[in-house]
Amino acid sequence: MAQARRNSSAPRDLDSPTIHLSAADLDKEAGSDQAPEPYVYRTRTGKRVTFPDPYEMGFEEAEKFLDEIQAFGNSADSLKRWVGLDGLDAIRKDKLTLRQMLLLVERVQQHYLSFMGTPGEGAPSSS
Repeated sequence: MAQARRNSSAPRDLDSPTIHLSAADLDKEAGSDQAPEPYVYRTRTGKRVTFPDPYEMGFEEAEKFLDEIQAFGNSADSLKRWVGLDGLDAIRKDKLTLRQMLLLVERVQQHYLSFMGTPGEGAPSSS
């Protein structure tokens, strides 16, 4: 192996490790055209309530969002954080039953966890 390094055609500065990925590469490869769309709920009056796009959040904020999506503690507080007061008011005006609200939350969970995976468990399966 040492022989292979010595025979390499390109000289290598041992004090400068090879850069495999740069921030500019990440910007290009993780562009918005690669991200799934955020979840959108349409109310009875036609108002569109858009849930946040975790791909546009900072890493720690997205991780917290996914934890909340998975656990879904206090629904009104979580919904307010996710869709803002206007979005929460629009959902409230639909006067959803508990069954409907749980179904909405379940669909939101399925949407995000399908492409983000469960926090701490790696990437979701492609099958």
